[in-house]
Amino acid sequence: MFRYLKVFIISFLAVITFGNLLYAADNENYLVEKYYPIIYSKEDPSVFFLAGDIDIRTSLNFKRAVLDVGAPELLVLNSNGGLVYIGLDLALEVERIGLTTYIPDGFGCYSACSYVFLAGIERIAEGELGVHQISSEDNDLIGGQITIGDVIDVLNKFGTPPELYPMMFSAKPSEMYILSQSELSELGLQGQRTVASKRIEQKKVNLGQSSVETAALDFVKIAMDLASGTGSNKLSSVVNLYAEYVEYYGNSWSQSQILEDKKSFFKRWPIRNYKMDLARSKAVCTQNNYCLVTGLIVWAATSPERNKNASGEARFEYSLTYLNDEFRITKESSRVVKRNK
Repeated sequence: MFRYLKVFIISFLAVITFGNLLYAADNENYLVEKYYPIIYSKEDPSVFFLAGDIDIRTSLNFKRAVLDVGAPELLVLNSNGGLVYIGLDLALEVERIGLTTYIPDGFGCYSACSYVFLAGIERIAEGELGVHQISSEDNDLIGGQITIGDVIDVLNKFGTPPELYPMMFSAKPSEMYILSQSELSELGLQGQRTVASKRIEQKKVNLGQSSVETAALDFVKIAMDLASGTGSNKLSSVVNLYAEYVEYYGNSWSQSQILEDKKSFFKRWPIRNYKMDLARSKAVCTQNNYCLVTGLIVWAATSPERNKNASGEARFEYSLTYLNDEFRITKESSRVVKRNK
């Protein structure tokens, strides 16, 4: 088992292109999405990839993937977070197996995903690690305190430094505290949890930006550009980018429902500006031309009628399918991580 892993090539099976899809299938060198959001390489299942939100099935799917192809050695993380207790359960599995957790440069691990990162026997964060308070829709103080206690109890099992907790619990649920590289090092969150040695064994992980993945990233950028501007003259063009039914911010909505929601939002905020931070956004596509696009968007909105202005940054997630020579959005979610004063 590897105990000193250093991932030095950020390219996760860059074979998913229109021109070499058949070649990839012939060589069994592609990503398997059977247990999404847990994805692994058909060629090298020693590397698992958490690609997307931590939902009710994520920990179960991780365990199923382990039973199917064996325990991995490395877990690559790119997730906006999700369900607290599922994240904790997955973290305990990562601890039990003894995996290295890795956030590549340009990727991010936020909220409940941070528990999984902290569980790594070795932790490498070249991308962003973000933490914040837990959230509750019913504002149940007692339940919230129990959950916080469970979070601290589990994270303490991973030797989590107590200095991290003030950072975590001072950031509001609607915000995100992004640890700097110096903070990660000072808190001992880089490298071995129990060994001071900085020796790192090299291991290639093909993680990269194929032509389809580049096209998926461009598609989402176009969607954001269409949503920018003044008024609602581009509204129909925006809605036409969606599939017939979409997992839309946790709900299964039709195109017509999305149209009404966008219409209401465009009316409330008639002047909008969305800019994708390409340096902090990534796309990962599978052999079936299913793509997950995650990243950061800088946004601003104005309502002259209400004399209101709002701006900030948000983490976004889009799931895309490629059918009939075009992409369609099948899932959309986002979370504000910074609001400008």
